Amino acid sequence: MPENNRLNRIVLKAEIANFLHDKSCQLALNGGPQAKGSQGAAEEVAVQLLPLFSGQDKKLINDYIDEKIPYLVFEGLIHTNMDRSPITIPDKLAFPTLQELETDIEILKLASQQQIILALLNETTFAYDKENVGNIIRIVANFYGGGTEKLQNEDPDTSSHSGKAIVPHTEDPYYSAIKVVDGHSPSPSTLVLTARWNPLYETTKVISIERALTLLSLEEIIALTTNSFDFRPAKTAGEGKSLGGKQVPILELNKDGKLNMNFNPERFSVNPSASAFIKDTYIKFNHITEKLAFDAVDLQPSRMIVINNKISLHSRDIVKDNRRTLVRIFGYRKGTEYNMVSQDPLIVKS
Repeated sequence: MPENNRLNRIVLKAEIANFLHDKSCQLALNGGPQAKGSQGAAEEVAVQLLPLFSGQDKKLINDYIDEKIPYLVFEGLIHTNMDRSPITIPDKLAFPTLQELETDIEILKLASQQQIILALLNETTFAYDKENVGNIIRIVANFYGGGTEKLQNEDPDTSSHSGKAIVPHTEDPYYSAIKVVDGHSPSPSTLVLTARWNPLYETTKVISIERALTLLSLEEIIALTTNSFDFRPAKTAGEGKSLGGKQVPILELNKDGKLNMNFNPERFSVNPSASAFIKDTYIKFNHITEKLAFDAVDLQPSRMIVINNKISLHSRDIVKDNRRTLVRIFGYRKGTEYNMVSQDPLIVKS
């Protein structure tokens, strides 16, 4: 169960959970979010789904859409396989490969469920052309090593395919949180995570950037909005196509005057030309994000979290059980500017 009772959460009624399960199974059998037409199908389901929610739940949905809350947890999803059989956890010595999981029908069902929820929140599912090699679905599990339990062939990197702890961050690309810069699309508006398996109830941690910014002065916040920061390319074992960037901001004001963030302390640094005050501010901000108390959610097939990537930081501790397997997809809010590569499914230039 979630460790923090303050979590923004919707507990699904059985009617909603069953409807969502049945519809996501249909989408999975048609190929899941990567299939042509899946976005339109998910939007049709979302239209049918919304009236089933209570007034309080609709308020939480609208609060997320209006960016009044940084994340939203959905609980009470059907905790079975597609055929309603019990979910069994694989043996550690017979765990599926990444390639097997990427085409697994149960993974497609969970991702389809996520796509419907994103549509309910007025967001479009998408992928980047290079990050995750254009795949809508990202499997987050320890395939490379670095977790508490050692793999036979340890080769850990800093990606989500490693079991190493992941520091508080937003998802890349880091050129901008809100607009296209030099042809690069902005970072995701939203990421959705749920679990295929999570035997030890290991948590995903999340916090609003507002909690960090309240510990900075106005001058320090302004310093983070300047083009004074660089980021290095991602060091991933299987991709290696990520580019770095120079002189980007950490904070940006969107058209509504709200601060949005792009940040990853493992990849960001201060540009050498920045002032001493900006360098000191960056060090202070890093220290703050390390010390803050995050809300924690143990994701399961029955529990999903939707995270606003622009106003939240998320992280995890070192993976203890290598069978912990999460499913992740990205969403863009309606009206987001991006550089499109293909429309259906939506793939954008990273």
